[in-house]
Amino acid sequence: MSNDEIREDDEYLSLLREASGTVPLGHVNWDALYARVDAAAELPLARRRRGSAVPVRRVGQGAWWEYAARRGRAAIPLAVAASLAFVAYARAHPIDESTTTVASAADVRDAFEATVTDGGTSGQVASLLVASPTDADSVASDVTP
Repeated sequence: MSNDEIREDDEYLSLLREASGTVPLGHVNWDALYARVDAAAELPLARRRRGSAVPVRRVGQGAWWEYAARRGRAAIPLAVAASLAFVAYARAHPIDESTTTVASAADVRDAFEATVTDGGTSGQVASLLVASPTDADSVASDVTP
């Protein structure tokens, strides 16, 4: 603390003392204060000891896995329901295999080598590395010089 801050604290203290007077420490019933604090803390401490379902911690405290474990009770049934909905949708809408073309690994390797060795652009190389829903004829036409 700097000297200016200490002077400001002294000024605030003197203003507080003027407004409220001195604290009668000798006239305070410390036993009654202790009993009130003890009574107020009894229920929260009992909940914490028993591990009740009501979370005692505030949001943002604790480790990430504690948050995930608390939310797991809701997330797991939701994930199962979403999986069942996906399976029902996939069975109702099968893939039309007549329009699907799968290129062999040799075709993909040859197309990649042709693009790289013939000075293909970075976009062409990237399009070969990233899977796309194109058929083998369009891939071959992309790499033909």
